[in-house]
Amino acid sequence: MTTITKEWLQQTIAEFENTRDDIPFGLNDDDAKILIVLKRALAALTAEPVAWTDAEELRDFTYIRFLRNVHS
Repeated sequence: MTTITKEWLQQTIAEFENTRDDIPFGLNDDDAKILIVLKRALAALTAEPVAWTDAEELRDFTYIRFLRNVHS
């Protein structure tokens, strides 16, 4: 199995962008789609978490939802 690193993604994106800028008509459709996927992979790899939870919080949420269903 191959490991995809942040550095590899950055280098590959740069190579695709250089190729895109060097040729008269840009990238073909497949290469343009690959570039989009590479950029999304890099964004996902470098993204920070927006929230977190723990087991106690999940129990509380489940209990509150249960109470709402019982009393509605």
